[in-house]
Amino acid sequence: MFLDQNAGDMYGKVMSWPDGVIGRAFELCTRISFDEVKEIIEHIKNPEINPRDLKMRLAYEITKMNHGKEKAEEAQDYFIKTIQKKETPDEVLEIKIEIGESLLDFMVKANLAKSKGEARRKIEQGGVRISDQIIKDAEMKIEKDLDGQVVKVGKREFRKIKIS
Repeated sequence: MFLDQNAGDMYGKVMSWPDGVIGRAFELCTRISFDEVKEIIEHIKNPEINPRDLKMRLAYEITKMNHGKEKAEEAQDYFIKTIQKKETPDEVLEIKIEIGESLLDFMVKANLAKSKGEARRKIEQGGVRISDQIIKDAEMKIEKDLDGQVVKVGKREFRKIKIS
């Protein structure tokens, strides 16, 4: 499992599990009573119940067990805001960079990619946005007008550009 992850990553990983494991995961990975687990398994069979809602409960319960109620609530709120509503989180890590450095350098420095090659692939595949604009130019340089802008990579990674 991924018990060494922070609360947000843990919650997100559980949400990425296939729907078919929800019942078994409640049974094996939570402290919910077996009677309640049986009810959840019955709910899964109901086509009117969205499995996402049950999975959110599962993610919350697992995260709460490992990080506490407050962190589980924060992780759930973050997931709803960034993944479901596609909003930028209130708190975004600022990464200092100098004018003229490349977006590739920024992504590596900000831990949004492990290498410039990986950063380039993410850009070319359309997975990088700056202020909700898809970035297509892998050779893009950081300019003054990008100061304070948020770089989003994938669905859950956000960093703010801070010109130093």
